[in-house]
Amino acid sequence: MISEVKAGNSLPGNQQIPVWPEHQVISNWAGTDVLVTRYDDHDAYAPMLRETILQRAEDPRLSHHFDDENGQDAIKAYDLEKWGSPEATLINARADNVSPRHQRR
Repeated sequence: MISEVKAGNSLPGNQQIPVWPEHQVISNWAGTDVLVTRYDDHDAYAPMLRETILQRAEDPRLSHHFDDENGQDAIKAYDLEKWGSPEATLINARADNVSPRHQRR
């Protein structure tokens, strides 16, 4: 499991960002089994991640366009670990960490 992702030039100051910050809290959303958490450091990577998502959404190898149940155009993204983006690698690793950490509570 990844403990840190080196952000390279994509993040300010080539900073190391922990996949799971100390004291990160997981909770259940509205009494359901859906797990949620909010990362205080999201401003460090969100702008670059947004740009990466918009670019990768146009790549048919990494995304699929379809109409959702309301007839709206929707996009399903695949294989974040293959995007070549430190920001995508970070959020993918964070997502992989939520469930195992919740089970240990």
